[in-house]
Amino acid sequence: MINQNTYLPLEKKIISNKNRFPLFKKDLTEIKKDFKKKNILVVGAAGSIGSQFVKDVIKLDINFKKLFLLDKNENQLTELNRELLLLKRIKINKIKFICSDLTSFNMDDFLAFNKITHYLNFAAVKHVRSEENIESIHYMIKTNSLNFLPNKKNFLEKIFSISTDKTVNPQSILGISKDLMEKKLLEFSKKNNIFVSSARFANVSFSNGSILKYAYESLLANNRFGV
Repeated sequence: MINQNTYLPLEKKIISNKNRFPLFKKDLTEIKKDFKKKNILVVGAAGSIGSQFVKDVIKLDINFKKLFLLDKNENQLTELNRELLLLKRIKINKIKFICSDLTSFNMDDFLAFNKITHYLNFAAVKHVRSEENIESIHYMIKTNSLNFLPNKKNFLEKIFSISTDKTVNPQSILGISKDLMEKKLLEFSKKNNIFVSSARFANVSFSNGSILKYAYESLLANNRFGV
């Protein structure tokens, strides 16, 4: 697997030559205060966006109580574990790694037993090829739209769930699944009087599965590649 530091300079040269989203002091203070002594669950923690979020949070030296990292990809979860150990910014016993699929995970029992206060969902089935087979479609809907929320509020204070720009006038099943996710998130918020948020964005350059990462890794290996 290619080291992220190898293609970050390339990303900045091609796409952006400035920090588009600087973290100001007031933002840092707010985040630290919000996460302090809290039990946090991150789903899809080993994916492109989820893992970057986790590493950034660790670097902020936030004094949270427990950080639970859940992902279905055992290998990527192991790699994330190794990367966090190298950071040496937090006692590793504060972090719990869970290898499980969101569709088979008992969300309510886990949230209640571990008194989770902040739940951040980065898990998603996102590729067009996942819309070509009915079983894949079922799995996409379960992951993106149905199984990401608990039935009860439990100890939750805040929920974040990732979205996509494809929810705007959706033309694909992915867009429809995320549009449904946003609606369910809002419904859960109103029903339980809880803070929820989401973020829409286009495809992320050099993320896992992206054409840019595939092309760049192929070029480094001097291999042919198809688009």
